[in-house]
Amino acid sequence: MANLESLFRTNVASRDNFLSRIFGIFSEEVVRFWCANPAAAFTDLGRPTLHTPEGKWHTLDFTLRDTVNGQTYVAELKCELAYDQYRYLRLTDHQQLDHHRGAAFIRFLEMARPDHGLITKVGAKPVAIDGAILIWGATTPDGVAAVKESLGVADVLSIEEMVNDLHRWEDDAWMTRVHQLKSWSNELFDHLAPGSRTDYQTDSSSSRCIPSGSRRICRSSACSALTSTMGGFPVEGSCPTLSMAWCPREGEGVLVVRDCGTISGRLVVRIRKIGLPVTLLALTHGTSVTSHRRLHRPHRTTNVRRGLTGRTAAAN
Repeated sequence: MANLESLFRTNVASRDNFLSRIFGIFSEEVVRFWCANPAAAFTDLGRPTLHTPEGKWHTLDFTLRDTVNGQTYVAELKCELAYDQYRYLRLTDHQQLDHHRGAAFIRFLEMARPDHGLITKVGAKPVAIDGAILIWGATTPDGVAAVKESLGVADVLSIEEMVNDLHRWEDDAWMTRVHQLKSWSNELFDHLAPGSRTDYQTDSSSSRCIPSGSRRICRSSACSALTSTMGGFPVEGSCPTLSMAWCPREGEGVLVVRDCGTISGRLVVRIRKIGLPVTLLALTHGTSVTSHRRLHRPHRTTNVRRGLTGRTAAAN
């Protein structure tokens, strides 16, 4: 079962914010595909436009028609997953709607009252409206009850439950659409970073990329992962790669040579961090640490020279 917290609320805020923005691009499609399934409780008639007696108009997200009794509702989607430190991810109280002050949302709330005085059109045709339905990212029973009582909306639906329904129904149209979006996204990222996608792997605890074959190393027990990898440089000899990563909590740089095999020659590394301790590690065959030496570099630019012979790294 889909749980939005498990996907959008982790210990990596930058990851959560990024994925929330990506999901926001097509979150409305979840509702449309859900409504298109014969098992859904509502069908979607299209975007409604609310016309005021003063001649102003506001367009909302959906016009939902109950498949059982035929009643029709205007609906608005609010899916704020990581915004303001996840405060609005799951609906628990009606006060979570207080920050929505836009004119369109105010008109939407007016539609929950029988005396709203607004004319609703869908595709330029007038449609009789029986109330309003709010759609949130994820909900709780108490949150739904509080919003219905306080604001008078007919119901509160959730994206989380819709995704679960689509999975349970094995909705082919939705699965096809998701794979299409995934393919397009891969095209974008492959273009930005051409080459084999197996060259780098993502560290799940930090959502950062590290060279595949390298071992995640950090001296600090409080830090679960290195937070970034900056560059890979081919070295004379067989096929090692030098990578640089920094632990922000320890303030320590780590130089990693992976997949060393048999190496002859000299390796020159230029350190551009001021006053950071640096650990030089030689990794053989991707995992075994054969030697390391902690070096304090107080100068702005310092050369570190290492001769690598066989499976060890020895200082000159």
